[in-house]
Amino acid sequence: MKPIVQIAIVCGCLTLFFVNNGFCEEKADPSPEKAPLSQGTGADTIAQIKESSIQQVRKGDFEAAIATVESGLQQHPYNFELEVTLAKVLLAQSDFAKSMHSDYKKLVKRPYKMGKQMYKADPYRPDPYFIVARSLIIIGQYQRAGKTIQKALYFARGQHPDLALYYEVLGDAWQGIEGDARAYPRAKAAYQGALYGAGTDAVLKERLERKLISLDDKFGYE
Repeated sequence: MKPIVQIAIVCGCLTLFFVNNGFCEEKADPSPEKAPLSQGTGADTIAQIKESSIQQVRKGDFEAAIATVESGLQQHPYNFELEVTLAKVLLAQSDFAKSMHSDYKKLVKRPYKMGKQMYKADPYRPDPYFIVARSLIIIGQYQRAGKTIQKALYFARGQHPDLALYYEVLGDAWQGIEGDARAYPRAKAAYQGALYGAGTDAVLKERLERKLISLDDKFGYE
């Protein structure tokens, strides 16, 4: 039986509570190198493709999920929602490979490159920065991840369905930084903010609660 992998689906929005979270924010290039990616058409079909891929990932069938989204992109070339969905599937695959001590570094290159390509095409969307930041977390580049997720939070403007996940990545970035006295309080604040914004997502809430416990253990708090 294939392991079941859950994808957190976050609804609602979370008010931004960090004015400055301590990472040196890099300005996004306001001059896109490419034309913005098309929103595409066929919203109902796109929603079905996304839902199908989510169910396949939950069953641990990453290859099927990738094939589903790639097939959708053939019907709707350069559709932004599908590009983001594909990158998220690839990130889930990379996370799973890392947990299995497999060659995750090779796998994570693809979503990382996709995220960079997307934000170069349109630097004002938050999703590509989230994809790049998650990729950097997977390979342990916590400082870079923190700077990148800051951009996602900035462009989300407190209104994005994945905002709780953005704060989770911010917490992951801070908890991974060694030798910085700010790491514990800021990681904890980010995780608590994510938990507040998780809404009814039981899977995300459980994951965040585990991370808060692990954070206290790592820094010697009870």
